[in-house]
Amino acid sequence: MLGDSGTTFEAAAGKGIKGGAGDAQKIETEVAVKIFIFDADGGLFDGVGQVGNFNGISVLFAINFVEEFAVAIEDLGTDGAGAFGQAGGVGDIFEEKEGVENQKDKAESDEADNVDRFKFYFSCFIGHIWLYFTLVLMTKNLRRLLIYYLYLLLSWGAFRYFVRLPEVVTELWFKPMIWLVPLYWWRLSLKGEPRLFAGKIRPALGWGLLGGLIYFGALRLLTNSGFSFDVNQIGIAGVTAVVEELTFAGVMLSILVKETKREGVSLALTGLAFAAVHLPRQIFVFSLAPSLVVGAFSLAFFVGLINGFLRLRSNNVLAAMVAHFVFSLLALA
Repeated sequence: MLGDSGTTFEAAAGKGIKGGAGDAQKIETEVAVKIFIFDADGGLFDGVGQVGNFNGISVLFAINFVEEFAVAIEDLGTDGAGAFGQAGGVGDIFEEKEGVENQKDKAESDEADNVDRFKFYFSCFIGHIWLYFTLVLMTKNLRRLLIYYLYLLLSWGAFRYFVRLPEVVTELWFKPMIWLVPLYWWRLSLKGEPRLFAGKIRPALGWGLLGGLIYFGALRLLTNSGFSFDVNQIGIAGVTAVVEELTFAGVMLSILVKETKREGVSLALTGLAFAAVHLPRQIFVFSLAPSLVVGAFSLAFFVGLINGFLRLRSNNVLAAMVAHFVFSLLALA
């Protein structure tokens, strides 16, 4: 495979490897696996079986060198190495080529990951457009609800994609403004409907604590670890619970139940909407793999479903807020 390169190896052995030509023959046997030949411009030749005295061409061995041979080549450099010589040694050239290829592969991998995320999020958006045409009763309030939700999904998704702020700033300041300001003005036109806190406080607190106990047991079982809290986590959990449950278990679920007269369908739609609005955080902030995004989406769906059920049973959105607060606090701990 090495052709007539024996004299070159003898020269290398005589200068850089102890033992002379006999050891050179041994090294030739161990390293003769495959040869890549690069010209002065970095072009790649198929040089297997064609190694000889090339002018302006460096030969790189794409194998695991034996220690003695690697030392000999690096020590020789351009002095007496013939066609195998190169400034800095062939080991340096090989590492440089390998580094460039690794960087190129990493860039291509990152680009593919970004494309996959975009496709996934775009398919979710198309799914919500499809929801517009599949609602059984498209009344005026349902149309308004759908427009608000699409606004929320797109604006919150864009904010999460383009803006990188500390989580405490995002959740405590920007989420209430983006989520609740348009909802507040819309609710004014509904003249105080729906009533979000109609049920008694004590039963609502009881339902909420029951939901929190369920979340505690489930997360304890899944994580099998303890919980620790700080002030920022408590603040984020509290504001998140109020904002999200006013939006979903409060206004959205109430309007869906009133317009469709179907609690089961309304709960399912609210759970799906609740899970989908959390996709920007899972994709853009945490950069989760698709399999993990599916798991997080499923978990958020069941949380939205349970919180909606608590709100309907207690007739008070406070129950959903309490349960959500416990869940968020445990998840952040």
